[in-house]
Amino acid sequence: MRIPRLQSINITGLVLSVLVAMGHAARTPVEGVAAVVDGTPILFSDVEELRQAMASQRPAFEAQAVSEQRKEVLARLIDEKILVARAKQDTTLKVSDKDADAKADEWYGRVVQQQGGEKQLELALKQATGMSLGQFKARIKDQTRDQMYRQKLQMKFVGDPEWAVMRDDPKWANTVSKNTPHFLVPTAYSQI
Repeated sequence: MRIPRLQSINITGLVLSVLVAMGHAARTPVEGVAAVVDGTPILFSDVEELRQAMASQRPAFEAQAVSEQRKEVLARLIDEKILVARAKQDTTLKVSDKDADAKADEWYGRVVQQQGGEKQLELALKQATGMSLGQFKARIKDQTRDQMYRQKLQMKFVGDPEWAVMRDDPKWANTVSKNTPHFLVPTAYSQI
């Protein structure tokens, strides 16, 4: 049996796609909680931001009804949050603050460079999302930490010929679908 390979995540591209998609779509922020996973809320605005980014990058997704797009995005965000929550509960997986901060700072630096400087990024953020640089940096740090947990979980199970055992383990039963052999793919970004 072939073990599926995780698709790479271009987070910088995702952030910029979210900014672009939001900049082109005049919208008011949608507030409210769409779901809560392990005490972490998924906001309607998070669903809408990712929906717009995915629609701008995937014509087949854009062709779907908006309600179907939102359902798909919410399901992906829930799957991802559950996977990250399970990874954080796994005592064999550790992500240090130092490593997460270093990666987040590197990512932030690339985004700043791509936007032509911190002032241009700040202006783009204000116009597109109303977010401050501080809020953006905090979001990047959270996303970086979650990405590192996903990667560590991947490394723990990829290469194990019995990886399917995880799928049948009661500890993971509510995390992965028995019909989803590619469950280790970070679903919120897997098709972007």
